[in-house]
Amino acid sequence: MDQEVLDKQWELALADAGVDGETCRRYDFNPREVKSPLGAAWFPPGEVLELTDHFPDGDLLEDANSPESRGLHRVAVWPDRRESVIGARLRHELEHAAQWDRFGPGIFRLYDLAYSVLAVRAAGLDGCASMYINAVPIEQDANAASAMFLRRYHPDTIADLCLDAGSRQLACSLMGPERIETLPARMIAYIWLFRACCVGIMEEEEQSFDQALETAYPGAGAYWRRLDAEL
Repeated sequence: MDQEVLDKQWELALADAGVDGETCRRYDFNPREVKSPLGAAWFPPGEVLELTDHFPDGDLLEDANSPESRGLHRVAVWPDRRESVIGARLRHELEHAAQWDRFGPGIFRLYDLAYSVLAVRAAGLDGCASMYINAVPIEQDANAASAMFLRRYHPDTIADLCLDAGSRQLACSLMGPERIETLPARMIAYIWLFRACCVGIMEEEEQSFDQALETAYPGAGAYWRRLDAEL
């Protein structure tokens, strides 16, 4: 992928997401040297990164963890021969940056709880993880944002991407993200769909699930109890 093309898609994605480029740093990985199952990844400000499949370059890792970069949104990307896919992946990850900027780490602590619940639901079932994860509202909104990006800048590619098993989640929406202010409520409601799993993961803990929610995101426990009261 030509560097100029990659830079152009980055600038378009930043503007589309309404994210200030000064708050972000992009890391480009060579797909011939290091691979990732994701194609792109976002890392929140403040997190100390480690060498993983999602960030596999030690030299770039040193920069990502430097005082100059650690407080920024860091986006890793693997160039793709399709310009539209690069743009859509970047737009997806920058939606996560926008979610963080609006709600801070608490919204992603809810994501971690959702992930734990889904592990109870479908852990070890090949091919099922992405189905559940892509339904989490945080991911639904990021995929909807990428789909609208494609409609604005790469409309001729949508039909093919919708048939591509590896990229269709980036394109398969006719509508953009839901109003961002509704994201916490939608996250809690999504987790509530798997309430029996939630009870199970707290059996060895010294708190109830609504208390775990409240710790993750203030106000979440009360909302959970309201949902329970409607049973």
